[in-house]
Amino acid sequence: MIKLDFVVGISMYLVLFLCIVFCVWLISRKEKDRGVYLDERLVWFCTVCAYTYFTSRQEAISVCPRCSSYNKK
Repeated sequence: MIKLDFVVGISMYLVLFLCIVFCVWLISRKEKDRGVYLDERLVWFCTVCAYTYFTSRQEAISVCPRCSSYNKK
């Protein structure tokens, strides 16, 4: 029979548990990143306050959420 110290057993259990959690996190992260992309037409840059923001509509003119100035593409 193999004798195992209590502290060594708990340490091995924690290391194994953390490895499993890390592997699951890596797998789930890859699945989330597959369908994520950013359309450049929705990214706006404010010429007044230099704020970069996103809109959900493709318009020719947008209003900056920070300084309320109008920006043109």
